[in-house]
Amino acid sequence: MKLYQKLAAGVLSLAMMYQTGCGLSERAKEDEAKFRREESAIVKMIENESPFSQTPVEAPYKKEESKKWYENEEHYPFIINQKGDVIYTKAEGPFSPNSLYLASKGEEKNSREIAKDVSILKNYLYSTNFRDKENPDIYWFTDSPFLKNVKLMYLKNEEGTFVQKGPLLSAGDYFSRGGDADYLDLGDINGDGRLDLVYNDFIKVGNRKMNVISALIGKEDGGFDKKILYYLGEKKLEGLIARDVDNDGDSDLIFKLEGDDNHLFGLENQTKKNNSPLVFQDGFREKIESGNNTVNIAAITVLFNTIRIMNTVYMTTHIGR
Repeated sequence: MKLYQKLAAGVLSLAMMYQTGCGLSERAKEDEAKFRREESAIVKMIENESPFSQTPVEAPYKKEESKKWYENEEHYPFIINQKGDVIYTKAEGPFSPNSLYLASKGEEKNSREIAKDVSILKNYLYSTNFRDKENPDIYWFTDSPFLKNVKLMYLKNEEGTFVQKGPLLSAGDYFSRGGDADYLDLGDINGDGRLDLVYNDFIKVGNRKMNVISALIGKEDGGFDKKILYYLGEKKLEGLIARDVDNDGDSDLIFKLEGDDNHLFGLENQTKKNNSPLVFQDGFREKIESGNNTVNIAAITVLFNTIRIMNTVYMTTHIGR
């Protein structure tokens, strides 16, 4: 082949590569545009069907070092009421089963055993007070390497005496090892007095996995229906709490985003409204900053600082993956 023929062939080859590149670029643009259309439709559907405001309220968050005796990785503690009562786990020896304890006003000397031989999935210990504001109930997921054996247990608080009820559900009926349930809390989303679960989840948009906050809404027959509450997109959670911030009878959401150590975000549940003087925006900030509420900086510190250590590693092994 002569030199001018080689040059011509080279130019032709470059032209074909350029056209191919342009074609791929155009296809990528078309794929992105299609994804955005699908995403927009899904977000609109969630906005129309979700009981939550889709505009988060922001509050400052400051990570604090543990200051209390119960704020460590062994006890998996939880502040359950405005008095500062704390539930936590403890074993008498390295091979002994855990027991569940209640420390009145957060004082270790005031601790008493409320349940024996409990097997608790690490840090998946909860309390809710939507049934009885003065006497919060206690819940936990049992620990098991097999998803079908992970159960949600329930201690009913009868004026300070705890009576075991349940199990309420089997995790295997609602979660799968291919799903995302790294962060989960309990509350009453629709204000009907029945237990609901909120958790991080994902949905498929095109061929991508996008993050959402979902709920299992408790039904009268004891089952649960799934509902998507909020679209996170590519943002990921690093903590999730359900609490009635504005005292209107339904659980609002507080969450922390991965990589943001300076802010917490709140979503107002608009299912119920009353004449409470506590406005959600002000109530959210007040409860985060005050030490006299169920959702206070101490509880936030325990939850958001410990889940980072434990939940992602442990829960993904047992439920999330």
